[in-house]
Amino acid sequence: MRKMKKLVLPILLLILIVPVIAHEEEEHEGETMRLLGYQISVVRPEAVYVNEAAEFAIQMDDPEGKFARGMDVQGQIIDPVTTNAIYYAAAEEPYPGEYSFKWTPSFAGDYYVKFIFRAEDDQIVKPTFAVNVEDKRAGYALMAGIIAGIICVLVGVFAAMPRKKKKFRIMSALAGIGVGVLFLFLGYLVAGFYEVGGERGVVVCGPEGCDLVLRWHSQLHMTICGEDYHLPLEA
Repeated sequence: MRKMKKLVLPILLLILIVPVIAHEEEEHEGETMRLLGYQISVVRPEAVYVNEAAEFAIQMDDPEGKFARGMDVQGQIIDPVTTNAIYYAAAEEPYPGEYSFKWTPSFAGDYYVKFIFRAEDDQIVKPTFAVNVEDKRAGYALMAGIIAGIICVLVGVFAAMPRKKKKFRIMSALAGIGVGVLFLFLGYLVAGFYEVGGERGVVVCGPEGCDLVLRWHSQLHMTICGEDYHLPLEA
């Protein structure tokens, strides 16, 4: 019986640790992908914030297992709702086989980071991974709402305290609590607005009207003296 009791704790620890290890392995596997023979490892920042430059990178090995050097790689940020590229830039190669670009988000929310390059057989390779952009103003708004709510509740309770043989004034306390809850609710609403990138829904118009940005993508197939010729991506 005592032996059984000694075995219970290790068994429980094993039950708890195994899912954690499995989860960590899944996350690690999610950082590496294989496309058309290319082994691609994703390098992303721990956190991405609005109005702060973030660097995204991939480390690529070609089908022969060597560093994929000198590639024409482009980085894109994709809006998952419209599936449109809202930002793109030529990726630099700071180290052999590593390609990176920087992006400064304007709004919070979920996005896709996409790298695009052309394989040796002219097929377009598009390693893509998700990223979440946070807005620090959401935390500030929620904290401000909480602080303002606590202050209002304390003021209401303090005003309701009996003085000079007067009874506890319940209405003053309720008023303070009500205003405090209102501030807390407003802080929550503002925080939620910033968290989902609500500013994206605000259309700003000037004296000449509202801006409407359109962009077309065309696939050009050119042959020069019987030989196929490809422009660099997004040229």
